[in-house]
Amino acid sequence: MAMISALLMTVGAGGINGSYAIPTKYVKRWSFESTWFIFSLVTFVLAPWAYMLFCSQDVSHVIRFCSSIPSSSMMILALGGCLFGCGQIGFAWALERIGMGLAFVINISLSIVLGSFLPLFHHSSAGALVPAAVTSVGVLIILTGLFISYRAGQLRKGEQEKSTQKNSFYTYGVIAAVIAGLGSAGQNYTFSLTNEKLYHLAISGGLSKMVATTAVWPFFLFFAFIPYAIYMLVLNVKNKSFHEYVTAEKRYYSYSLLMMLGWYGSLILYSHAVMTIGKLGAVVVWPLFMSLIIMTSNFWGWCFGEWDGATPAVKRKAIRGLICFVLALPFFGYATYLLSI
Repeated sequence: MAMISALLMTVGAGGINGSYAIPTKYVKRWSFESTWFIFSLVTFVLAPWAYMLFCSQDVSHVIRFCSSIPSSSMMILALGGCLFGCGQIGFAWALERIGMGLAFVINISLSIVLGSFLPLFHHSSAGALVPAAVTSVGVLIILTGLFISYRAGQLRKGEQEKSTQKNSFYTYGVIAAVIAGLGSAGQNYTFSLTNEKLYHLAISGGLSKMVATTAVWPFFLFFAFIPYAIYMLVLNVKNKSFHEYVTAEKRYYSYSLLMMLGWYGSLILYSHAVMTIGKLGAVVVWPLFMSLIIMTSNFWGWCFGEWDGATPAVKRKAIRGLICFVLALPFFGYATYLLSI
C-alpha cells in the first residue's frame, strides 16, 4: 500500500507541476520580469516557510530545528539552491522563446538523466543494482524522446518563424532550457544529499513527519530566490517596469498564487513520495515525476496552439517523442516495485 501511495502522490505531483505555468498565458500586462519575480517571491520564500509554520504545533520547534542544522548541510543547500535559481532563470527565459511544451521537454529530460544518476552513485549498493538497471533503461528511452522532441521543435520553429532573428531566439531558448535542466538536476541531488539528515533533525526538534519530509525546501529555495530575484529586479530597472507591481490588475497576483500552489504543492507531494520509498526514493521517483511533468506540459502546449501551423509530418514526430516518455513510465514503476520487495 505504501508504494501505491507513493506512486499516486508522484502522479499528482507531475500533473500539477506540468500545469503550473498556465497562468502566464493570461498575464498580458505584466512584463517577463514582473511575472517571474512575484512568482519567485511567493513560491521560493513565502510558501515553504508558511507551510512549515502552519503545519507546526509550536514555533519553538521550528527555531530548534533551524538552529540544529550543521554548517556542512547548509553549505550544500546554499550551493544547490543558487544553482537551481540560475536554472530557473533559464527556464523562464526558455518559456518565452520556445514555448511551454519544448521548454519542459529539454529542461526536464536533462534533469531526469543527471537528477537520477547522481543520487544513484551516491547511494549505490549491491541490492540496488537491478532497480538501478531498470531505471537506466527508462532514462535511455527518455533521452531518445528528448532527441526526437528537440528535432520536432526545431522543425516547428523553422516553419512558423522564417526570420533569422526569431530562429536565433530559438537557439537561445534551447540553451536556456539546458541551463534549467542542469539546475533542476542539482535540485534533486541536493535533496538526496540532505533530506535524510534534515528529516531526522526536524523530528528530533519536535516537528511532525508532514513537515519533516519537506524540511529541505525552505532553506534550499531561499538560496534559489537570491540569484533569481536579483536578475528579475535588474530587468525591472533596465526596462523601467517597477510601476507594473502597482498598476497591475489584482487578478495577476491571484495568478501568481495559483502558480505557487501548483509548483510548491508538487514539491510537497514529491517529497512525501520519496520518503515513503526510502533511501533510493530520489533515484526512482524523480524520473517518474519528471516524465509526468513532460507529458502534462506538452498536453497543455498542444491545447494552447503551440503546434498550430506545423506540418502533419512535424506533428507526428512530436507525438513519437511523447510516446517515448510514455514507454519509459513502466520501467520507473517497476523499479519502484523492486525496491519494495
